[in-house]
Amino acid sequence: MKNTAQKKTLSLLALVFTLAAIGVYLFLYKHHINLKLGLGASSSICNVSEKLNCDTAASSRYSELFGTPIALLGAFTSGLLLIFLLLTRYELTENSERTERFTFYISSFILAVSLIMGGISFFILKSACPFCVAAYTLALVTWILLWIAFRPDLSRLGDDLRDMVTTEKWVLGTAVSAPILAMIVNGMVLDSYGYERIRQETESSLAAWQNSPAQNLDPQQGLQFQVGQGEAQVTLVEFADFLCGHCKAAYPALHAFAKSHPDVKLVFKNFPLDGACNAAVTHQGDGKRCELSYAAYCAEKVGKKGWDTHHYIFDHQEELYSKPMPEVVAEICKQTGLDCDQLKSCMQSEDTHAAIKAMALEGEKAKIEGTPAIFMNGKSLPGGQFLPILENTYRTIKK
Repeated sequence: MKNTAQKKTLSLLALVFTLAAIGVYLFLYKHHINLKLGLGASSSICNVSEKLNCDTAASSRYSELFGTPIALLGAFTSGLLLIFLLLTRYELTENSERTERFTFYISSFILAVSLIMGGISFFILKSACPFCVAAYTLALVTWILLWIAFRPDLSRLGDDLRDMVTTEKWVLGTAVSAPILAMIVNGMVLDSYGYERIRQETESSLAAWQNSPAQNLDPQQGLQFQVGQGEAQVTLVEFADFLCGHCKAAYPALHAFAKSHPDVKLVFKNFPLDGACNAAVTHQGDGKRCELSYAAYCAEKVGKKGWDTHHYIFDHQEELYSKPMPEVVAEICKQTGLDCDQLKSCMQSEDTHAAIKAMALEGEKAKIEGTPAIFMNGKSLPGGQFLPILENTYRTIKK
């Protein structure tokens, strides 16, 4: 009686942890779709730091299997486990002991995949996805609970596998249905977001990139980011304005792509949409776009905090429209730890103003027509803010 009560308690805990895992996987799937389609916010609770970052995993080539996100496959496989947990808990099959073993096999499969994906994150991508780690931990805890609760007789594994293709075909059918349903649901979700249009744009963008003349862009001028130590084989250059909404939407995908490809160097060049510091723009604004460019440039020059400032500005873009620049600068200093006097002095320097004008001039010579303007290996890449377009062009270069 005591063992039965213990089994019920442990299986209930396993059921709760499985439900939690499904929730985590669905969050990761939504994050993946947002990043892939350029729909996500610039900041996310999933991105803690460069080393604890979901974007790196979500944008890597390991994030999908045959076009279906691993996160969604995880959600459906965990859903399969949930079904078997309910079957065992409420004894809805003729042979409860065998169903318990099938439940344990599914949990073991989920744990094995979790260990593989965890190894890829830590040893290949060298970045941990916090929510992924949570899912892996839930898989481990669930496996331990089921091992203690069921004490499965693993010597029956051969018989169980044979039964799956003979007397217990429903088990095999249910298991196979999980990835198939995941693929169908993923296709429906992508269709609802108009992914077919992006798919078509991917091919037209590649053709436009291939036919585009190479521009002489200086990869040493601007903010530079590369996770790999060797020489970059692919250089991704973005011309952007800090108060441009499309630029804010583009930055998560561009950075995620660079993080997941060690041989890619990302270069951010200021192209303020204000004639006060950009001769390519005919109208003159209030100067804030120029000042924000000076701040990011100087943050890097003074204390190597250019990317931190870049992220802060885009993450708080809406409120910066109305916030006076002195307050913005003060907040940048607070967030980055920079010496405000040094930052302000640099921002007022003629050398800084000249550097921003020089970057804007590069964009003008490259005949950019708006921001963000993205170049891969010197060639204009239309739609380069979308991961499928970036990945497709990257693969073409690497062939």
